[in-house]
Amino acid sequence: MGVLRLCLALAVIIAHSGPIFGWTFTRLTGGLLAVQMFYVISGFYMALVLHRRYTGPGCYRRFVTNRLLRLYPSYAVVAVFTLVVCGAVSWLTGSAIRPLDDWVAWGDAEPARVHRHQRAAPGVRTR
Repeated sequence: MGVLRLCLALAVIIAHSGPIFGWTFTRLTGGLLAVQMFYVISGFYMALVLHRRYTGPGCYRRFVTNRLLRLYPSYAVVAVFTLVVCGAVSWLTGSAIRPLDDWVAWGDAEPARVHRHQRAAPGVRTR
């Protein structure tokens, strides 16, 4: 199941990276279907794990504790890294990093849906 989930995750990454790098073969990856299948398989896998490992009294507390210990350290590392990089870039350039105002103003953060009459998303090449 892990290999299948890896393949589906790679299909999603390729589908999302296509417009950025100008790849035209990304429709072959089936990005939308890959996302749906990834969630179905992940849900099935989580149900199996929950049924095997977390039964009996105190199982909810054990589940929450294990989940927090597994997920939040990586969130903390990424948050600190992001703050350090943003601070360093702001200090080196002398200006703050611009937020995603252009993306928000553009109204759609998925460059693959650019129509001919719409302007392109900032930093994205269109055909």
